[in-house]
Amino acid sequence: MAALVALLPVAGTGACDAGPPRRQAVYGPSAAPALPSASAAGVAVALGGVVHVAGYATGCRRHAEGAGFVYAPERIMLTAHTVAGVDRDLEVVLGGGRRLPAKVVLFDSRLDVAVLRVPGLPARPLRLLPKGAEDTKDIGQASIVYFPPGATAPVQFPAVLGHVSPASGPDIYGAGDVTKEVRVFTGPHVDRSTAGAPLVSESDVVGMVFAADMDSKADKGYALPAGQLSAAATAGRQATTPVSTRRCS
Repeated sequence: MAALVALLPVAGTGACDAGPPRRQAVYGPSAAPALPSASAAGVAVALGGVVHVAGYATGCRRHAEGAGFVYAPERIMLTAHTVAGVDRDLEVVLGGGRRLPAKVVLFDSRLDVAVLRVPGLPARPLRLLPKGAEDTKDIGQASIVYFPPGATAPVQFPAVLGHVSPASGPDIYGAGDVTKEVRVFTGPHVDRSTAGAPLVSESDVVGMVFAADMDSKADKGYALPAGQLSAAATAGRQATTPVSTRRCS
């Protein structure tokens, strides 16, 4: 069983690592290896369903930023560590720069998943791969879709999906012992700005990026598979009351 303590959470500006400091890898277009990408049609759908998330955590005087994706009407899914401690100015930024206020309606520090409610959100929801369908997406082509720093529109980078396996480690606050399913993938751009980005295969979301392996020579990342996200997705779809984001991670 893999140990999550070896993973580096990919967080917004100022977030803390869950282990010893590691050198952060940065990849540019010239460094991207030739990997297969998801279908053009699937990527086009995903580009319209990905947002940039920004807010401010007063408790630690931190601007928080990350990616998120629309999975249901007026609902965004993203990593919990991105919005941990955020208590003001929370908003989502759509392609083209339109900004909409958001509220956190689900915050799971153990799984590292949060859901935002965004009234009036016009973006088309992406489809989470149905629970139990991971076996058909075990190895193959995919894309990471996210907003690079300073970008006004999302972009996609190719990725190759690996296996889904159980992993254990602490929650986003370094406490407890959490066991969850994790999908390994490789791609040319896995860094802090990809936290919360969807892994898209065809037009399905097969996982959500939450960590990068800085100790690996490969450009290796880790995602929560779609099946692992299904319970949070269902709960967040029905939730309307804002919840606490606790303290900064």
